[in-house]
Amino acid sequence: MRVKSTFIIFALLCSALLQAQTATDAFRYSQEQLSGSARYTAMAGAFGALGGDFSAVVDNPAGAAVFINSEIGLSAEFLNDNLEAQYGGTSKKMEHTRFDIQQFGMVFPLNDTREDSDWPRIAFAFNYQRKNDFDKTFNAVGTSNQGIDQYFLYYADGLELYNLSLANDETVSGVYQYLGDQVGYGAQQAFLGYQAYIIDPISNDLNETRYQSNAQYNSVNHDYFFRSNGAHKKYSFTMSGQFRNKLYLGISINSHRILYKQNDDLEEYGYGNNSILDAVRFNNQLNTIGTGVSVQLGGIARFDSGLRLGLSYHSPTWLNLYDETSQFLVSDYYSQNGLISLTTEPNIINSYPEYNLRLPSKMTYSAAYTFGENGLISVDYSTRNYGNASYQEEANSNYFSNINLQIQQQYAASTRLAVGGEYRIGSISLRGGYFNETDRIALTNSGSTGYTLGLGYQWGGNAFGVSLINQENTLTQKLYSEGLTNSIILNNNPLQITFSYNFKL
Repeated sequence: MRVKSTFIIFALLCSALLQAQTATDAFRYSQEQLSGSARYTAMAGAFGALGGDFSAVVDNPAGAAVFINSEIGLSAEFLNDNLEAQYGGTSKKMEHTRFDIQQFGMVFPLNDTREDSDWPRIAFAFNYQRKNDFDKTFNAVGTSNQGIDQYFLYYADGLELYNLSLANDETVSGVYQYLGDQVGYGAQQAFLGYQAYIIDPISNDLNETRYQSNAQYNSVNHDYFFRSNGAHKKYSFTMSGQFRNKLYLGISINSHRILYKQNDDLEEYGYGNNSILDAVRFNNQLNTIGTGVSVQLGGIARFDSGLRLGLSYHSPTWLNLYDETSQFLVSDYYSQNGLISLTTEPNIINSYPEYNLRLPSKMTYSAAYTFGENGLISVDYSTRNYGNASYQEEANSNYFSNINLQIQQQYAASTRLAVGGEYRIGSISLRGGYFNETDRIALTNSGSTGYTLGLGYQWGGNAFGVSLINQENTLTQKLYSEGLTNSIILNNNPLQITFSYNFKL
C-alpha cells in the first residue's frame, strides 16, 4: 500500500496541483476572430453604429431594432490556413482548409404604427455565431539549448524518490493514477520522467528530493507537431427597442459553448556522445468542454445629418470548464545491454475537477455616416485587456493565484480598430474594410491586421453576399508552460471567404 506520512503531508501542501490549467488556456478562450455574415465581415466588422445585420447585433444588441421586417439569415465560411512556424532558427509552413456553417440568425420586430408612439419598434432576435475557431495545425522544427529533461526536472524538484518508484506489487498505470488522484499533475510528470530514464535522483535514498538529467548535450533537435480543433460558440438572445426614431437601445443574454481538443507531439534527438539518452518522444492530449454566460448592453444614436454614434459593453464571460488529459513517453537510452527503446504509457485518462474561468470584458466605441441611399462609412474602436482573464481562486490554495499573476504579467491590454464602407449601385452593394488589433501578448509581436472586400445583391426580400478576408496574424506560443518554455513564432496568412443568404418573412 502506497502510504507514508511525509507523502501525506506533501499531498496536503500541494493539493492545488490537482489542477492542470495554464495562462495559455485563459488566453486561448479570450480571443475572437473576425467572423459572421458576409456583409459584416466585408466591412471588417465595423458595424457598431449601424445595426440591421445579424453579426452587428452580436457586437451591439441595439442594432436589432434597426431591422424593419422579420428576417432569417445563414452564413457559411471557407477557410484556407497557411501557417508558418518559426523555431530554433528554421521555419516550416503547413496548409489547412475547412468549410463550415458559422452563423445563423433570426429577428422579429414588432412595429407600432401610431405616430405619437415613443417606442415605434421593439425587436427580438436570436443569433448563433462562432466566436473563435480552434482549428490549427503546425510543425515546428529546429534546434535548442534546452531539452525535455528540463520539463521533468522542474516537476521532480522537491518530490521524494519514494513517490516516483515502483514497488514489487505496483504498475505504471496504478501509480500514475494514484499520483494524479492524491498529488496531481506535477507529480505525474515527474513520475513519467523518472520511469522513462530521462531523470535520475542524486542518490538512491527513498527520501531524496534532488534530481539530475540523463541527457548530455550542448544543443538538441526538436520536431514538434501540434494539432487542435474545436470552437468557441456564442448563442445570443436579444431584445432591442427604438426610442422616438432617434435612439436604439438593446440587451443580449449570451450562452457560450466551448469544445477544444489538442494533440501535441515532441520528438527530441541529437544528444552528445556520452549521453545515456539517445532520443525521446513525448505525446500529450487535452480535451476541454465547457459552458458559460455573458451579458451585452448597447445603444445607437441617430442624427438627421446621417451621423450615427454607437456604444456597447460586453461583460466578462463566466465559463465553467472540464478537462481530460492523457499522455505517453517513448525513450531510447543506453544500458549494459545496448540501446533500449522503452514506452511509458499509463493508458490513463486524467479527469480534473470542474473549474471557473472569467474572460475579460470589452468596450466598443462606434461612429458611422450614411450618404442617403448611396452608401456609408463606419468606424469601430474596441478595447480589451487580455491580462484581466482570471481563474476562480479556491480556498486554501495558491495555485490559481499564481496562474492569475502569470496572466497579468504575460498578456496585455489590446485595442482593435476597424474601418468599413459600402457603396450601392442599384441592387448591388460594393463593400470593403480594414482592421488592426494591437499586440495581445506582452512584449511580443502578437497582433493582427487585415483587409476585407465584399459584394452584395438584393432582389425582392432576398439578399446574397460574399466577402473575402486577407489578414496577417502573428502569435507566440510556448512548447510547454514550465521547464521547456521555448517560444514558437506563428505567422498565419489565412484566406477566408464567407457566403450569406438572408430572406425576409
